[in-house]
Amino acid sequence: MNRCKTCFLTIGLLMAILVEGCAQPKTEQALADVPQKAPEVITEEPEKQPEAEKEGVEQFELKDDTDGAVLLQVEVHKPQLAEYVDKGAYSNIKKYYDNLYAKERTWWKGELASFAQEDREARQQDGGGFEPYQVRENYEVTCNNDEFLSVRRTSDTYTGGAHGNQTVMGETFRKGDGSQVMLGDLFTGEGYQETLFDIVRGQMDARGPYSQTGYYENADQLVADTFDPAAFYVTGDPALVLAYATYTLAPYAAGPQEFTIPFSELADILKPEYIEG
Repeated sequence: MNRCKTCFLTIGLLMAILVEGCAQPKTEQALADVPQKAPEVITEEPEKQPEAEKEGVEQFELKDDTDGAVLLQVEVHKPQLAEYVDKGAYSNIKKYYDNLYAKERTWWKGELASFAQEDREARQQDGGGFEPYQVRENYEVTCNNDEFLSVRRTSDTYTGGAHGNQTVMGETFRKGDGSQVMLGDLFTGEGYQETLFDIVRGQMDARGPYSQTGYYENADQLVADTFDPAAFYVTGDPALVLAYATYTLAPYAAGPQEFTIPFSELADILKPEYIEG
């Protein structure tokens, strides 16, 4: 009897093992047949860059954080001059413009943007509209000879008011090493400015009035008082061009004033190496 009980227990134990062994594959198969949820993949959308810069162009908008309104629009075409000089000279020229635009960028994104926001808030309080401030810059190469590489840049800005403002700027570099030429570098002595002023006054007289208002009554004095020795460039004629910003010598309608002076008229004060251009 005991032997029979033992046999039945053994058989039962074996049956349980067999049933469990057979059931396991069915359980795995069943799990395999159930569609599995794919692991969640999170794709971070690239942050939209505030500045869209292609070669030689810096372009961006600055917006009010509170409502997304555009405060300032900037589009600047930077001088691209690598084709005009060798690598050594270009390195120095590029360094100059990199530093220049780094300073301008700090101003655009700092003080100018703050002014724009304050202006907008003030206009909203008064119930008026606001037009975004704007900065637009372009350039042209005016001289590319054996001695000089010269650039004329224009800046058109709008900072509220009835209209914008245009400024003419210039840079001249030595072709040999890319160093910048200062106005005084062209002349033999320190008295050259008075000669330039006399020539400018003569050209103003020859041009006659702009619109009904013409030059300001004290424009002859303003030629000296508002003179910016950095605001010049050279043309390939060769000639020197002096630039005066809008409003300095005449009303807005006259725009910026540029005075072209051939090197031949400056022979008495030019350094000898520049007399023949």
